Amino acid sequence: MKILTIFTASALASKKLFNIHEKTQQFQHLLKAPFQVALRNHFTDPNVEVKSIDQSAVEIDDLDELEVSATLTLANDDVCRISTDLNLLDMTMDDTEVKCTTKNQENELKFSDFKIELYQQNEVYEHFEAFWTTYGPSDLATKIDGTYSKLNRYKVFATNLVRIAWMNAIEQGSANYGVTAFSDLTHEEFSSTYKLPENMIKSHLKTKIPNYIEKMTTSNKDPNPTEWDWREHGAVTEVKNQGMCGSCWSFSTTGNIEGVNAVKNGELLSLSEQELVDCDKTDQGCNGGLMDNAFEQIMELGGLELEADYPYEGKAHACNLEKSKIAVSITSFHDVPVGDEDAMQDQLLETGPLAVALNAMWMQFYRGGVSHPWKKLCSPKMLDHGVLIVGYGVEPANPDHLPFPKPAQPYWIIKNSWGPGWGEEGYYRLFRGDGTCGIDQYVTTALM
Repeated sequence: MKILTIFTASALASKKLFNIHEKTQQFQHLLKAPFQVALRNHFTDPNVEVKSIDQSAVEIDDLDELEVSATLTLANDDVCRISTDLNLLDMTMDDTEVKCTTKNQENELKFSDFKIELYQQNEVYEHFEAFWTTYGPSDLATKIDGTYSKLNRYKVFATNLVRIAWMNAIEQGSANYGVTAFSDLTHEEFSSTYKLPENMIKSHLKTKIPNYIEKMTTSNKDPNPTEWDWREHGAVTEVKNQGMCGSCWSFSTTGNIEGVNAVKNGELLSLSEQELVDCDKTDQGCNGGLMDNAFEQIMELGGLELEADYPYEGKAHACNLEKSKIAVSITSFHDVPVGDEDAMQDQLLETGPLAVALNAMWMQFYRGGVSHPWKKLCSPKMLDHGVLIVGYGVEPANPDHLPFPKPAQPYWIIKNSWGPGWGEEGYYRLFRGDGTCGIDQYVTTALM
């Protein structure tokens, strides 16, 4: 008998999701993995197998933890009930309780703190081989291991597959998460290189004096277009790749200035991130930085050279700026009011793409669609990545979406700096309208 999916308004308010196992088909078997591991610990039997998840409930807990409960049918038709705290970042389980009914007897066991491991599953190994063929070993994993350890990275990859399955199951939007070039990296490894240092932006915003200006002159565009994409209006350069360098802030900065210059002067120029990595003395090059700091430094330096004249290398060197080659200068910069996505839209339409920061927790495995994580799992206060908003739109409603019909999805179009092979050809669509992942907390733009 099919279990009906229940998703009430009260469930939405309490962030409790019922029967998420019915939502996603891809990697469906991996949703069973935490239960499978718990039962093997319970029975000390490596052959115990979960045949089906009959009911499931997930409550979104603080930060990166899910409170999970489920009723399971095993391959031998025994029925087990399980509850556990599942950490999405490192895929560990804690405070786990298992109660099984076998031959009219009930037994119960409690245990805590173990890691999910799936090393022997053939399906997982097939996914790893496909990853290896498509992407090859990641440069960062090779650097960390010294010599790439395929066995060690397979273990990381297998755990990430389980994480991806659960991310898909609890996603509020239409996004899908899957295997990317970063799938052989742990969350900590990935964050250490491709994102900004923890608390860098949070600390900055605590002491930052807002730099707002009154709304500029009225745009000659439709005052309320339902969608806009600066890529279609000659204000966005090609997707770039920051490589193994924590320089996302510099790409956010140059992307903004490229766009502002194109909108004002009608000429799209690709500008140098390497100049900022080398010559910005306020920020820390490959160890992170801030976009408003970078604007101040650009004004002191006199402007930015072209990418072609000062090409990106992904590592810091001595400053090699040639002032005679400066192609674009700015006169000032200002912030967009915190928490005001309407003001963000107005500013975007008025002056061009916006330099912003967000919480990149859900970006490592993003493949496409509108990403809309729960706020408790993507804190708006934990900003750790600089990106560029280039437009916005609305994805139509989907009445056939599981586990419940999906309303229309307003979104921001975000240019990232992890190369065109990531996401939607290098772009990320993020839900627009409720401050998802802190997209409205640190928004700034240069002026000319």
